[in-house]
Amino acid sequence: MSRRPPGWLSLLALLLVATNLRPAIASISPVALDIRSDLGWSEVRVGMLTTLPVLCMGLAAPLVPRVARRLGLPVTMLGSLVLIGVALGLRLAGSVPGVLVVTALVAGIGIAGASGLLPWLVRDRFPGRIGAVGGAWTATMMGGAAVSGALTVPLAGVTGSWQAALASWGLLAVAAGIVWVPAGLRAESLAAPDAAPHAARPAPASASAPDDTDHRLPWRNPSAWALTGLLALNAFAFYGLLAWLAPSFGDRGWSATESGLLLGAFTIVQVGAALVLPALGQRLPERRWLLAALVTASVTTLVWIGLAPAAGTVVALLLLGLGLGGTFAIGLSLLSEYAVSGGASGRLTAMAFLVTYVVGALGPLTLGALLQSTGSWTAVYAAVAVACAGQLLCVPFLRRGIRIS
Repeated sequence: MSRRPPGWLSLLALLLVATNLRPAIASISPVALDIRSDLGWSEVRVGMLTTLPVLCMGLAAPLVPRVARRLGLPVTMLGSLVLIGVALGLRLAGSVPGVLVVTALVAGIGIAGASGLLPWLVRDRFPGRIGAVGGAWTATMMGGAAVSGALTVPLAGVTGSWQAALASWGLLAVAAGIVWVPAGLRAESLAAPDAAPHAARPAPASASAPDDTDHRLPWRNPSAWALTGLLALNAFAFYGLLAWLAPSFGDRGWSATESGLLLGAFTIVQVGAALVLPALGQRLPERRWLLAALVTASVTTLVWIGLAPAAGTVVALLLLGLGLGGTFAIGLSLLSEYAVSGGASGRLTAMAFLVTYVVGALGPLTLGALLQSTGSWTAVYAAVAVACAGQLLCVPFLRRGIRIS
């Protein structure tokens, strides 16, 4: 019988997987103007390259627990990494009609598989350190977005094409797969516990699949909806900005490199927020005040950037990253904290991600259509501010002690 891998190996594999959850999406924005120019695409069509993977992430989310029960979590996770790596590698042929669209779809399916399993892995492998480990993988995920957002343009300069720069991020999937193989294949049990109904005793919780036999998503649970609403509105804002923040500054006179670095600044501060704020929230007597403050910071800075983009730009983007990133990181940690078991975390995550990423997918598309119809970046940032403000309606319901099965 294979043994559960050591904690350090599980953590390393988890963090490497997390680095692959955003570069396929975040690397598009810095070269969006190049894509639009070289391929003759409209703003809406370029926005679709961010919309499609996020939409796939949402639509595929409910399937992830089912696939993990059938194939085992190690194989499901490895397959997800393969899909991400292949999709990014194919972007070398990005000028071929249809290739970028196909890679966006395939990457989205791979990201759905990997991201849907991470909260459950945290709940299963690190039950006593949910806040810290959840914050660590969220920070690593955001770090992947920051690095890919900041370095895609320089990579395009080194390699001589935006296609090669986009494809280079597939190497992260290769690295994660190499570490995941020993981490995953040394899991304690590779078959779903409910696959052996005649066993003498229940199989232990493990990293293979959800650890109970209730496969229903918690659609009727109000707390699950409050958490889902918080994450969904945050995703609308985040993915909308991921697609259009760099082009907005490019249209306002910043160079492509500078716009990419601004996107990197926006995302890199989210790394610190994810590392610190979930653990801080667990220590505070009333975490909801922290969430309300973070949402307010997001709304305020969005209005600031929309009306006065040249005034304290870096400071505004850092505050915006703190607000959006902190809210999202705390929300992700609650997917593990609120669940009564690993399987419950998988189901809650599936429900939350289905809604979150479908709504998030509307961000790039909606903002692209708004920009195309109004020609106003102020209108774009105002729409994002309204979406962020809606998170305040969800915060009061996210009290401590909630248990979702």
